[in-house]
Amino acid sequence: MTRSGGEGGFTILELLVVLTILGVLAAVGVPQMTQMVRNSKVRAAASDFYSALLTARSEAVKRRTTVTVAPLGTGWTSGWKATFTNSGSTATAISFPALASDIAVQIWVSGALTGTTSNITYGSNGRVTSSAPTIVFYSSSDSKVLARCVSVDASGLPRTRTDTDYDYSDGCD
Repeated sequence: MTRSGGEGGFTILELLVVLTILGVLAAVGVPQMTQMVRNSKVRAAASDFYSALLTARSEAVKRRTTVTVAPLGTGWTSGWKATFTNSGSTATAISFPALASDIAVQIWVSGALTGTTSNITYGSNGRVTSSAPTIVFYSSSDSKVLARCVSVDASGLPRTRTDTDYDYSDGCD
């Protein structure tokens, strides 16, 4: 459509319609984007822990020694590392930094929630030397984000599971 007056452009009404449509799309999209980012953080934390367990198991078998996966601080949220003894000194096989502030961790041992932060130790045969805990990673700020659980079976193989009922307090049942 051509306008008289020679200059093209948009009318104020057309601009308001476009801005209204963009506002509605942003109002719908931003919450979904936030939840997607939180899902990604939980998934990444569980994947990093799984990777640390695989590395620890592999190093234990390769070096024919025990390798321990332990938190860096007082809990798993402060990060973790896999260490082993090499010629009388402690060496680090792999280390991961602290989790994002909105990611929390629960520890389950033998099917019961515990507040104890226990290490996971692999023997030289690649098996865990004691009952390994299940570590539950979840979003502390969004109950609609599914928790991820990382556990170790008797043979020493770690596995990940995704919660199905949006209730991290019961593990990944």
